[in-house]
Amino acid sequence: MPVGTGLLSQLGWGLEVTPGTAVVATAWADGLRSESLKIEQEWMISQALRAGRRTQRTRVAGTRKISGNVEVEVSSGSIGMLLRQSVGAEAISGIGPYNHTFTPTTAVEVPSTTVEVGRPSLDGTVRRFRYVGAKVDQWELSQDVDEFLIMSVDYMGMTEDLTGAMSTPTYTTVQPFTFVNATLTLGGSAECFSSLKISGKNNISSTNLVCATDPRAPKVRDPGFHELGGSFEQEFEDMTLYNLFVAGTPATFGAIWSAGSTSILEIAGQVMYDGETPNVTGPDVLMQSVPFSFIHATADASAFTATLTNSVATVS
Repeated sequence: MPVGTGLLSQLGWGLEVTPGTAVVATAWADGLRSESLKIEQEWMISQALRAGRRTQRTRVAGTRKISGNVEVEVSSGSIGMLLRQSVGAEAISGIGPYNHTFTPTTAVEVPSTTVEVGRPSLDGTVRRFRYVGAKVDQWELSQDVDEFLIMSVDYMGMTEDLTGAMSTPTYTTVQPFTFVNATLTLGGSAECFSSLKISGKNNISSTNLVCATDPRAPKVRDPGFHELGGSFEQEFEDMTLYNLFVAGTPATFGAIWSAGSTSILEIAGQVMYDGETPNVTGPDVLMQSVPFSFIHATADASAFTATLTNSVATVS
């Protein structure tokens, strides 16, 4: 008898035309590590009294919401769809390789997405769970020594759909990114690091209203500021970065993963160094933690831009 294990699992995404209306997945995670998507159902329990009754007699389904995390090993393929969901606007140039440029902007909300998860049951059948009306609330790129580049995204969504059979995934030929592909530059100077995190918080709202259609499902929207930043760890080399922190001086930031002419990811922008003091904790080399925030007085694109070069014409 076939046995269902995580080896049969799959996860894909489709960008919704109408938020909350499920669509077929058009892109697939080629490096899925884990997922924790779930529905949270509230219940209304009656407090009404009835003569002679000790137990509560009525329980009615109330509001529900979708939440959870997806973690993938980043490749030059599926990272495009994740950046589109996490950052917002996408501009495409080139004719192969293609350049996908992602920027935060008020002109384009982070998209409402259907996340399709295939979970194998014991009999070997891959069961379809679709999480509808999902928006990325928080995301993080992390790079450590001897590791793949990892992207983690946290979703907030509207509802769960269990109907229909699992879609058939299609994967493009892609190149994974690892620590050997990474370069970090600050103010135009290359920096060594032991770990790097780049993250965003989109401040997605989830509000329930009494509506004629499906009042249990929340309205999931993107009304807030996008907070973009991160941190990296390095050996305490000199006073350069600490002085930038103390002086409050902005500087250019660049992180590039280059695995070939059709597999390049670049995060660029202007940052302010939030700073930490490199304290003595023992006989080892002093380490310096460098937290930073992406910020710009005039333009979102000048504060933060993610550019992906690959052989895929469109992420969606």
